[in-house]
Amino acid sequence: MELDEFLGGYAQALDAFFERKGLDAKSLVEDIFASTGDMGRSGTDVLNADAFWKAFEARGHARVDFEPLLEEYYLHGFDALGASVAPNPRIIAAVKTLKDKGYRLAVTTMPLFPLPAVEARVRWAGLDPDDFEFMTTYDTAHAVKPQLAFYIEALERAGAQAREVLMVGNNTLEDGIATKLGCDLFLIEDFLIEREGGVRLDDVKHGSSADFLAFCERLGEAKRS
Repeated sequence: MELDEFLGGYAQALDAFFERKGLDAKSLVEDIFASTGDMGRSGTDVLNADAFWKAFEARGHARVDFEPLLEEYYLHGFDALGASVAPNPRIIAAVKTLKDKGYRLAVTTMPLFPLPAVEARVRWAGLDPDDFEFMTTYDTAHAVKPQLAFYIEALERAGAQAREVLMVGNNTLEDGIATKLGCDLFLIEDFLIEREGGVRLDDVKHGSSADFLAFCERLGEAKRS
């Protein structure tokens, strides 16, 4: 799903949800997006969730009132956004191949959402959330991409050294920044997002989702210490 399509659908779904609750939907959606932006600029000393709610409360909305509402939406409304997502069978096969070979897997997505929303997005891709050791969410992360602190925290959570890790993504900056810590990188070009300051494709592993599947199939069994 293209990012703009997702964000547009997300905004419309939130608007409809708040309308059904008899609230000022337009203002609330604007404040959610603005507070999410503030969260990303908040630094790395507090959880992203706490940074979001601090910003949202500063706009006049009490966390105690609105956190249960957003939890309700993410549990019962968010999943509908994935109706138009077509899972990529090559990515599904790649994940199965890696698991069968004993590799540890984690979803290190931009931590803007709580766990139910991230799990929903994983299911949209035709994957099983249980296939991954952990997922980065707004209530477990203290930073966002492309901050190095995001990857440092993820590596600590995995108990892994950067040199042991392959980051797989499609954003030359937000995913590519992991190479500065020593991670290997494979950029999938099917929906490549090139950003100023990002890595050059020629400097990292890259290719289509079919190329990534072939790469996974060539890998040997995972080595465990």
